[in-house]
Amino acid sequence: MIVDIETGYRIESKTLQRQDNQALPGSTAADGEIDYRTGTIHLRQKATWISPDGQKTQQMDTGGRHVRIYYRTDSDYAVTLVKPFVNYRYADPPGPNNPTPLGAQQYTAVMVTGNGPVPPPGVYLLFNDTDMDKTVAIDYSYSVVDPQNPQTIRQTRTEIGELQRVTPSLPGNPSDPGQGKPWVRLNHSQDPDVSPDSFRVTGVRGVSLHTRVVWREGNRWRHLERSTLLTREQGR
Repeated sequence: MIVDIETGYRIESKTLQRQDNQALPGSTAADGEIDYRTGTIHLRQKATWISPDGQKTQQMDTGGRHVRIYYRTDSDYAVTLVKPFVNYRYADPPGPNNPTPLGAQQYTAVMVTGNGPVPPPGVYLLFNDTDMDKTVAIDYSYSVVDPQNPQTIRQTRTEIGELQRVTPSLPGNPSDPGQGKPWVRLNHSQDPDVSPDSFRVTGVRGVSLHTRVVWREGNRWRHLERSTLLTREQGR
């Protein structure tokens, strides 16, 4: 089963004809083909997607989607893999002048001021709902000022690869009322000697990898979950 994780619409294997001549009765190649020998799925440019509640279908393009593939092997293993995007793109914050919600592979930045405990002041990045609990690495720069004269910049500093786990939305998060987007707060935006307006995000990269395997031993189902961070060695 192929699921569009932004909308919840899905394509079921009964419309993906098997190429090994072992297709189940009633299956068709309406949406594509599955080659189990090579582990390849061929999808048509347009396919029939089923709504999350299973009550309706819709013809939609298959390209450019963020999907999750669920499958089970001949040995009764079920495997799922969750990984954020390699790179994220900046988008304008949703609001009265921009009703478009954050899409997949997008983030936006907002600054929270004041003395309220929830959320604390700082620079926040907001993400799409599908990115909650994933870990990202953030590159940014900021300026340190003279506390006695905030208009005087002492130094410009750069942070490379700050690791942040995307926090699920909580009451009082920094998004617009009712948006409830997952978020992270830049560590140095809490420093007392920084200029809040000086923060410039130069890169956001996904680094986490979550896997879950489920299998059957006799009459019992067992599962194993693992998480890790993908790192890249610096060139010399």
